[in-house]
Amino acid sequence: MVGTVRSITRPILGEPKGRERAKLLPQTELPQVLIEGGEPVPIQYHYLVGWISEPLPEYSLAVELLPAVEVGERKIDTVLKQLKDGVESIQQSEKFRLFLVIMSKFHDYSIGNQILIMIQKPDAIRVAGFNTWKDLGRWVVKGERGIAILAPVMPPRLTCSKCGTKLPKGVRFCLQCGESVEVEEEIEVTPRYFKVVYVFDISQTEGKPLPEFEVPVLTGEANEDLFAKVTVLAKS
Repeated sequence: MVGTVRSITRPILGEPKGRERAKLLPQTELPQVLIEGGEPVPIQYHYLVGWISEPLPEYSLAVELLPAVEVGERKIDTVLKQLKDGVESIQQSEKFRLFLVIMSKFHDYSIGNQILIMIQKPDAIRVAGFNTWKDLGRWVVKGERGIAILAPVMPPRLTCSKCGTKLPKGVRFCLQCGESVEVEEEIEVTPRYFKVVYVFDISQTEGKPLPEFEVPVLTGEANEDLFAKVTVLAKS
């Protein structure tokens, strides 16, 4: 059996300096695991990894639109540069207010990806992947540029050597066939790997209208007491 693989990071607001930066340098004595389908995060951007977690599983990997890609530069480098600038800019009062608005709309996305959405399309109100819009009866307008975000490429899960069943972390035997599982010591892997994926705002699509959900208004005597309590709380 192959052991689980873990990546340890420390989220830091702002680029690390001196000793903090040295702590993030790759350890030469540790084995490096190549994860298929992802790109390694360059050393100078390791401190940003904590800002990104797995977003919604509905992006389009087929769209290859990303602005300002320099010659010889990888897409992930360009997106990480945008994230770095965004992390620094939200410390400004005006940008912070905008970021709070973005957070209220896209709470299902990690903070890092919310920042990337804010930078590339600050007027976005509802984003989804190409295939999700298609399932909803809407299509991305030709020529629209995708909003680039980052999706982590996670190491493969343990599988049973006897029946091939994928195993949850920490189990000592296969839940399917009962085969014992030999778990090796966890390995710290640096760097983590990510994919550049794309989402689109509803304003970049056309087609079937989305259903609107009305919030019922509270009425009746039973709610007068509730309104009074809310008013007192607001004044306190």
